[in-house]
Formats: sequence, C-alpha cells, structure tokens
Amino acid sequence: MLYKRGKFYWVKLKFMGKQIRQSTRQSTRRKAAVYEADLKQRLENARLGNSGKTFEDAAVRWLDEHHHKASWSGDRIIIRWLDPHIGRLYLSEITRSKIEELRRLKLQEASRSTVDHYMACLRAILRKACYEWEWIDRIPKVPMYPKKTTVPRWITPAEFERLAKELPSHLEAAARFAVTTGLRAGPIRALQWEWVHGDYLLLPPHVMKNDKPMRLPLSRDARCVLKRQKGQEYVFTYRGKPITSKFSTRAWRKAVKRAELEPLRFHDLRHTWASWHVQNGTPIEVLKELGGWKSLSMVLVYAHLG
Repeated sequence: MLYKRGKFYWVKLKFMGKQIRQSTRQSTRRKAAVYEADLKQRLENARLGNSGKTFEDAAVRWLDEHHHKASWSGDRIIIRWLDPHIGRLYLSEITRSKIEELRRLKLQEASRSTVDHYMACLRAILRKACYEWEWIDRIPKVPMYPKKTTVPRWITPAEFERLAKELPSHLEAAARFAVTTGLRAGPIRALQWEWVHGDYLLLPPHVMKNDKPMRLPLSRDARCVLKRQKGQEYVFTYRGKPITSKFSTRAWRKAVKRAELEPLRFHDLRHTWASWHVQNGTPIEVLKELGGWKSLSMVLVYAHLG
C-alpha cells in the first residue's frame, strides 16, 4: 500500500508477519509504485533464499566464461533446450522435482546417455552459481542413469580399412586421423589450420582433456589425411561447416554394423592407435608422451598387446 507523507510516498506492507514501512523517496505515485514492486520482489527473493538471479542469468555468464572451451558449442545447444523450460526460473526454484521433469521430457526424444549429458551441463552451471558465484546457498541433487560397463577394444588395420569403406567421407577422414594421431574426438572436431605446422600440431590447452598445450608430431599418414581436407578455418568439416556434434552418430553406428565390428565407439580408435604402437615396438615411455598421458598406468589402459 502506498500513501503520501510529506513530500514523498511511503510504502506499507506485511512480510512474514511483520509490518514494513519505509519511504520510497519518490514524489510521484508512478515512481513510488515501481519502488514498491521492486521492494516486494527483493523481499520475495530473500524469502526464497536467492539472489534474484535466474537460470538465464547463470547460462549467459556460463557461456561468457567458457567461450574458449571445446565444449562451448555443445553447452550452447543444451542451454537452448533448457531455456524454454527453466530460463525464467529463479535458481532457487530449480528443485529436484523440476530436474526430474526435465529428465522425463528429454528422455522422450533422446537416449539415456544424452539425458545424462544434458543434466551434467545443468549440474555444472548450478554448481558454479552456488560455489563460485555465490548466487544460491544450495543446489539440488541431479540424478544420473546407471552407467553401462563399456569394455574398451581395439581393431586391426584390416578391420579399420573395412570400417573406413563404410563411413561417410567426413567421418572416414576424422577416423583415419584418430588412428594415426591418437587424438580424442574433441581436439579433432576443434582442430584449426592455424594449429597445423607442417609435420606437427600445436594444440592449445582449452581443447585438451588435461588443459595443457601439446606439441604433437604428425606421421606421413596423418599428413596425408590433412592434405585431403578443404575446410577454411576448421580442418574437419561437414558440408563446409565445423563439426559440433559427436562422431558416434547414427551414420557411425550403421557403418560399424555393416563392417561387422559392433560394438565400437569412436573413442576406441584411441585404444587402436595405442595398441598398434606397442605391437610395433614403440616404448611405453615414448607412447606416454605421444598420447599426453600423466602416468604409465594410463598407457597400459589404452595399449593392448593382443
């Protein structure tokens, strides 16, 4: 309720059983009404325990702070899907029940692994808002589906060539580069021509899993793959545009099935690369440096003798 007292309008209202009276320090009713509405909103935010920040605010800041990350494009796609559902909600209004609702909605159009991928992005944004930005005091638990145990595998050179014949050209090039360099899918998708220096690559830290820059020598076979690429800025493209989605697409799965190599993930090509190296006599210490691993035990996870 607004009332005039002397020169200024005052606001009078009840909040959680207490009377609140304060001057708006506004002499016109219109400006005083704006002050009253803002006061009510601030009090409601205090009751809910939030800073007045919405998920949209958090998403904008997240993208701004992570624009250099290889996952930025994927995060933007996820945020675009989340925005119509929770964009205007205050962060404190994103409850466990709301997250369960989001999981059910996404499961209607995607696999469980994709649902988990979307929820992991949401969880990361909420954690940032809570622990670093201090916009909220607590966050709800974000459940994930149980993970299937995946047995890593490698394939022989003959099996790889069988697969390559079945893959569309853009996937065949990426796969061949993977088995000749050992790079993960992320750096391959993000690879730019300015990082290519003749017989080696200079990879920036933001595309690497360990967030460290890497100088990667290129074999003759890897250089041959690069010579076939025609992208302007990015090396590996699809219909002239950068590849932002995962390589393990429906086209990949169909090609794997036709080649009779099921199950095979794109990441298994890194296992394949490491296995070919040790089977051809590359010392484990050398392979550790080529693969960018921190320990010899990780090399042994990837390198299979037979």
